[in-house]
Amino acid sequence: MRKTYRLINFNIFTWIWAALLGIYLLLHGLRFFSHIGQSADKVPAAGMLCLAVLSLVGVFHFRKHHMQDLQDQFSWSVNSFWFVLCWIGLLIVLSVLGPIIQIYFVLSGVYVSAEWGMQKFFHRELPFIKPWKSSALRAVASAPATYIWPRPEDVPARSTLSLSERFAQWRVLSGVKPIPEDTIKLAGDEGERAVLKTLQRHRSLKGSYLYVNKRIPNIQPGHPLLPGKRAEIDLILLTPRHIHVIEIKNWSGRLESDAKNPDVWIRQRRYDPGPKPCANVVATNALKVRSLKSYLSQQGIPVTDAHLRNYVFFTNANLSLAGTVARMPEIVTMDAVRRFSAKVGMRTLDKIILQLARVVLEREQADQIGQGLCETFPEPLHAALEKTLDNLPTWDRLVLHGGREVTGDFIWADAWGARCLPKSLQRGHYYRIDWQYNKYWALLYTLVGRSLGSINNRIQADPHGQVYFHAAGQPNPETFPLAQVTRIEKG
Repeated sequence: MRKTYRLINFNIFTWIWAALLGIYLLLHGLRFFSHIGQSADKVPAAGMLCLAVLSLVGVFHFRKHHMQDLQDQFSWSVNSFWFVLCWIGLLIVLSVLGPIIQIYFVLSGVYVSAEWGMQKFFHRELPFIKPWKSSALRAVASAPATYIWPRPEDVPARSTLSLSERFAQWRVLSGVKPIPEDTIKLAGDEGERAVLKTLQRHRSLKGSYLYVNKRIPNIQPGHPLLPGKRAEIDLILLTPRHIHVIEIKNWSGRLESDAKNPDVWIRQRRYDPGPKPCANVVATNALKVRSLKSYLSQQGIPVTDAHLRNYVFFTNANLSLAGTVARMPEIVTMDAVRRFSAKVGMRTLDKIILQLARVVLEREQADQIGQGLCETFPEPLHAALEKTLDNLPTWDRLVLHGGREVTGDFIWADAWGARCLPKSLQRGHYYRIDWQYNKYWALLYTLVGRSLGSINNRIQADPHGQVYFHAAGQPNPETFPLAQVTRIEKG
């Protein structure tokens, strides 16, 4: 097999660019500081050094936030001859576009620096509107909590704490062990996030709105498929004619129906010793559809069964369906998406996933043409649906040291004797707790009297604090040490 090379490697490109900037800063910086006060040309020279620093910041910002997305768009592989030939052409192009690229990195550096300054000194997020990134996704905006907790007057000054008290705090923090996310759950969550992230970047779902992770009252609490009092819907797609209730699963292996129980499927995974029963996801989502219809009716919004659609997206190509499961019209698989997108030559997984929403819209259009079902929602009704779906709550979220995320209901949090209640937080507001988990650095902080943690970069964190949280699916709330928590977010 002939060896192929990735034609455009942004990882190498950005490291080369950063190295060139580093060499520029080193040479010109040494020259500048060795001749300070000797020439009037030092002002423009200082300006050039500042631009170089901002550009370097922009390069690393690009690597962290945008490089992988852009790399996915240019995943071409060629043999060595075309690789060399194309790179010669690219170097010629870069010699022309170099100043434009440099301007982009400088502007990115300015933005990142301004954002850091806003968070550091004003404790606010920098509002940055990107009209070319507009999205149909209606998600709750995330922002630092405006309610200051605990109050500065409740926090003791580090200088007033004795060495033994500071050591007691160090022992608590050094005893915290990371709790990683379960690998199976993590794989499923990553698959779901890939779909939602792609949909969030999408701009062409005109007239349609997407709502993520919305909670509704369960119409049948205690049902074997949906025992809780509330149900969570992964994705709601509101179009001019329908409300699509969508469940997203990143399952692999084999799925088939159970001949004895229609509410049960049989799932065989590669690492399982044998097939295991699992809930019928289509039937479970049908319960959520009925619950949503009941909730809308209680809000004075009449919708019929014909307006509501039940879909399950299986985003993993390594899943095979058998029996009646394979013939369910509610299921959309990667194979269906590939067939849909083959005519436009889509190859990358990111683009294929994007077609999931389009498949739903295409099916809706086909039903409209073939059967004439469901007229367009009247404008007042559509506006009421937008507002009601937007106001649906989501789960509160607790992030633990190590990466595990717990969703459910936030009840209270205590720090330095001050209590924070859910009513103090607005939707999407969060407390980020930054701890010094390295026990050696934490020991040094203890000896010199520095804080071991902070809440939203403004208030000293209490290692003895606690968070009371009712995890979804658990019968009772439980208490988490604040030293274990890195983020509290209101849904």
